[in-house]
Amino acid sequence: MRRFGSLAAALVVLAAPTLADPSSAAAHDYELNAASDRPSLVKQARFLVLVDRSGRHWGQTNVGRTGRRPGTRDGHNVVGFTTDVDSGIGG
Repeated sequence: MRRFGSLAAALVVLAAPTLADPSSAAAHDYELNAASDRPSLVKQARFLVLVDRSGRHWGQTNVGRTGRRPGTRDGHNVVGFTTDVDSGIGG
């Protein structure tokens, strides 16, 4: 069951790139938090490759790493893992 909980957290955060103003150029940029709340079964190197490939596929630009919490409505698109998201994010 723990495996599914981690997957659910990842899926919620992948919706986070919609948090920036979609009319701005920054809406196509994202920051990466590969450390916080990352499940131990998800290796950091593999996660970095997956995020980079997915971002390029969807026309997104990785602007670097951050310590910001993913899933927060703060004007920054952050990809990462979390179990604590603001209400209304991820459906």
